[in-house]
Amino acid sequence: MKIVALILLAASLSGCAGQSAIGQKYNYAGASLTLPYTGAPLVVGVQDRRPYIVSHNKSPDFVGLQRAAVGIPYDIHTASGAPLADDMAKTLAGALRGATPVSIGSNLSRADAIRTLHADGKRAVLLTLNEWRSDAYVGATLHYDMEMEALGADGHTLASARIHGSEAVDDTAPHPTGYPGFNAPSAVPRHLEALFGQISPALTQ
Repeated sequence: MKIVALILLAASLSGCAGQSAIGQKYNYAGASLTLPYTGAPLVVGVQDRRPYIVSHNKSPDFVGLQRAAVGIPYDIHTASGAPLADDMAKTLAGALRGATPVSIGSNLSRADAIRTLHADGKRAVLLTLNEWRSDAYVGATLHYDMEMEALGADGHTLASARIHGSEAVDDTAPHPTGYPGFNAPSAVPRHLEALFGQISPALTQ
């Protein structure tokens, strides 16, 4: 009887943990950036080329996984409900005063993405998300691969920069879910600032 009770207790706890992990959302729309740019207004676009988004295995607002007590993964989505690419485009545009965010479909070719950005004939910034996914269980890890390009008014690449890797996500700050990984969005400013810092000189030449 004790063994049965222990099994039932473990199943109950696992179920509770699973319920807590379901429906988690991370806020990617409110990041504050400091970008070194004072030139003419830009057009900003972010294209989500993550394989599981392009293949439609995940929805565009997918940002990672939260694992319950027994390791079962549950999808995490943006708090805004908007595609991650759109949240990041608005964040970039907000830091570049006067910039215009443009939505770019994940299945567009690179040529079509650039044409979409240059509808107004302005210089542009194109950020490509090849990977952005947090995975939280006992600890939390962020996997990322991002490329940023400075594009001239004619659509030619003026400069580009790329960062990729995996890193532990700071999970020491308190948050309402009690799960690690809640601070994954805090990595956005650091990475976008690093990328933009490498391409910004080309935008003002």
